[in-house]
Amino acid sequence: MLAKVHIAKKDLRLDDALYRGILKDEFSVDSAAELSNDELEQLVVRFELKGFRAKSGSRTQVEALKERIGQELLHSEFTERRLRGLVRKICSVDDLRFCHDARRLKRLLAVIRRINDLDHTPKEGLS
Repeated sequence: MLAKVHIAKKDLRLDDALYRGILKDEFSVDSAAELSNDELEQLVVRFELKGFRAKSGSRTQVEALKERIGQELLHSEFTERRLRGLVRKICSVDDLRFCHDARRLKRLLAVIRRINDLDHTPKEGLS
């Protein structure tokens, strides 16, 4: 979402002073990096009202993370039940399709990778 804000800034030809003024006035921050996902979405909506149009077909961070999670799952022995439990615990939703929080998806991806690493690590004393 942060990248989308920067693309909008460039597309709308906002100079740095005006852009930082918007951040300061609307969100009381000096940098868009300090904004939450919800605030970033609000900022994009504001830019859309000023004429910014995201190019169709461009992947969002959330879509990219979900794709990486899917790829990671292809190389794992996760059951659907195990995945559903992790999604509920980490993303606080019943189905991965309903998670739109990049921070939670990053955490889920990290946990899946860690579990995969542990599942594929040879156990000591077993031969």
